[in-house]
Amino acid sequence: MKLLSYLLDFLQRPLTALVTVSRIFVAGIMAIVAVLVLPWRRVRIGILPVDEIGPLTRNPHHYLWMRSKEVPSRTCDIWVFKPGTFVCNAFVVEKWSSEIRVTSSWLTWWAGQILLHIGGEKFSIPLEKSWSKLPSRQFDFRLGLNRSEESTFDESLTQLGITDLNRVVTLCVRDPAYKAAYRNEVLPVDLKESYRNHPISDFENVARELVGHGFTVVRMGAAVSEPFLPGVRGVVDYASTDRRTELIDIGLMSRSLLCISTSLGIDQVAAMAGKSRCVVNYLSYHSVFDFYPWDHVTVQRILNVNDGRELTLIEALGNASIANFRGSEDLLREGLVTIRNSPEEIRHVALEALQYRLQPRALSGENLRRQKRFWEILERHAGIEPLPLERRPRIGSEFLQNYEWWLE
Repeated sequence: MKLLSYLLDFLQRPLTALVTVSRIFVAGIMAIVAVLVLPWRRVRIGILPVDEIGPLTRNPHHYLWMRSKEVPSRTCDIWVFKPGTFVCNAFVVEKWSSEIRVTSSWLTWWAGQILLHIGGEKFSIPLEKSWSKLPSRQFDFRLGLNRSEESTFDESLTQLGITDLNRVVTLCVRDPAYKAAYRNEVLPVDLKESYRNHPISDFENVARELVGHGFTVVRMGAAVSEPFLPGVRGVVDYASTDRRTELIDIGLMSRSLLCISTSLGIDQVAAMAGKSRCVVNYLSYHSVFDFYPWDHVTVQRILNVNDGRELTLIEALGNASIANFRGSEDLLREGLVTIRNSPEEIRHVALEALQYRLQPRALSGENLRRQKRFWEILERHAGIEPLPLERRPRIGSEFLQNYEWWLE
């Protein structure tokens, strides 16, 4: 259907249609050749998601991990992206181009679309879709800096006043500015994902606390709405400087001690590098299992505006907009709104995550019981895969203690 919609759209414009039909004709021949040689050599297509840094970082990592376990015989794997697609991070695309076969030519794009349309899985590169199944601490981070890039990175850190990466905590807080600036077509109002936007002021408490303990807090971001704690010693508002580069982004995210995030795509760089994350204000519930055992997570709770009552976790999962969560608009249609973590709740879980990063300790007593209860609810009411607790991310202990009624 997607292929047909492309054709109908282009055929409405004569000159564009002529060029497109010519490309599709040649691409069709290429696809036929790929089908004919199938008994001897299989061509597999992967769509490289260049417009979002999270999948762009994660998917090739998963592919290379799977390939390292079992090398498919007689296969030719090609990663493609549509010409003209917004590229969120050219540095990462260039890095991947040295590891995998990447192309953005029209002929390869259309040939790939035809193969995927007629052959489906037979011509697609298989990927492990569950993020947490990639053993990122047992598999090399593939976006590391080379010697020349290391030199540039070190010089940039000096200019930013960062002296010890082992004491750096990165702060990734999403606000509306990015999608209003970094897209082929800007998006001033993002109704679908507005639940992911958070005021940077909610993170002042935790930043001041971390600085007080001798850590450096680096605020990340390609575009942000307002500055963060200007003039506060130990806080580097890197996102608001004119020194930001894609190279420094990758270096900082892959080497910092801890990443505090509101689930931005960039935190996947930390994940693939095996670094700990503290993800706050997360939604949706059924995807919490995708984080790693060394991650800490707190979620947004749900309020029913029709009766002014906050829902328990089980009650929330009983709503279609939560059980099959796709975006903020669905919540509003069911009369639901989210309750974000307070600055104090953010501070507590971030300090817990940092302490665990420095000195891991097993849960016990009531904290252990509440963790088990949270995952039991998700397994029973959200249908997630049962796993031992030690393979799960940790939900903020104080968060669960303060809202124990939420687990009823």
